[in-house]
Amino acid sequence: MKLILNVKMVVDFMEMPNGKVIAANVIESIYKSKDHKQNVIFTDRDMILLLRIKIQLVLIKNMKKKKVQEKKYKLLNISFRKPVTKVQGYQELLYELTKDNSDLEKVKTDNRDLIAMIAKTPVERDVKKCMHSFIVEILQNKDIKRIEELSEITQNFYQVFAKRLENSVKYADITPEVKEKLLDYVERYTMTLLYRILFCPPFTNDEEKDLAIQKRIRQLNWVSGKNLECRIHETSSEVRELVYTSITDLLNMDSAKAPQEKLSCVIYCCRNIFLMLQQSVGGPASADEFLPALIFIVLKANPARLKSNINFITRFCNASRLMTGEGGYYFTNLCCAVSFIENLTAESLNMDEKDFNAYMSGERVPANTWESALMICEVYIIFSFNNLE
Repeated sequence: MKLILNVKMVVDFMEMPNGKVIAANVIESIYKSKDHKQNVIFTDRDMILLLRIKIQLVLIKNMKKKKVQEKKYKLLNISFRKPVTKVQGYQELLYELTKDNSDLEKVKTDNRDLIAMIAKTPVERDVKKCMHSFIVEILQNKDIKRIEELSEITQNFYQVFAKRLENSVKYADITPEVKEKLLDYVERYTMTLLYRILFCPPFTNDEEKDLAIQKRIRQLNWVSGKNLECRIHETSSEVRELVYTSITDLLNMDSAKAPQEKLSCVIYCCRNIFLMLQQSVGGPASADEFLPALIFIVLKANPARLKSNINFITRFCNASRLMTGEGGYYFTNLCCAVSFIENLTAESLNMDEKDFNAYMSGERVPANTWESALMICEVYIIFSFNNLE
């Protein structure tokens, strides 16, 4: 498989917050990639029903989200692009954002031990004060600042709060482990509360990009593991199970609210891809084998609001998570996979131009049953989601 690097791809990354780091990692990943060739036997004609059963798990998780869509859009119509002329304006919006917010309650429940540990202490008062100040700043600026500026405000808040944890006497008796938990809690709480404001806001072109990449992936749903020269042992039931699990992990990204939760979905997906490759090759998988497999999973999953989710992570996840460690590596590869899909050509797949165009136009369809099952799975997902509206 030829991974084609072009100017547009790099510019797309450079324009994003932390884009220079991501672009550098993308370039490094591409130039380290090597071609692999593997003859794969396609079998098993009974996977469609199994896929439909598995996808029900995803549909159930998204039913609640669909039911509150109307309420969400009503709130957005009230909250976006209307200048705040009185202090009471953002207070009313803050009340709306916190009222009956089950996601916010879950954040508190998941961190109940941490909250109990700092209860009725100067630490608790300072944490609440810092979070409230940041939330108010976002609400006051959401109508007059570009999304990039709101991202900058957020990243600055993370940095200032991290320094406060290290330097303020209020946190002198707090252990490094608890400080790390506080950083994570503050990010998760504030981003969950502000999710309706900061995720796919109407004054950006995020939704337009979502539709474009979704359409592009549908056009490419014929692309097989063989086309990508993936080393996926498709006759193995264990491998197929890991493929379905990876797809589900990626689909779950849209249901998560906080950026680190969305990033965790990417991490789970990629870990399962490595396990899938290990099962396929009978040993440790290399980084060179990983990217084609990730591209395959993205094509078969066609996640909802893919661009919006990537942009939300890029803009509002603590930058330190994206620059280092497992999460940063996997997220960089996901961005690389999406760019490859956007710029994929017949040459990328070592295909004849005429054959490539025939598949893209729908004149030809894949003959393999397993690949066809994955295609039908996507149609089934779309149909089911539409019925939930």
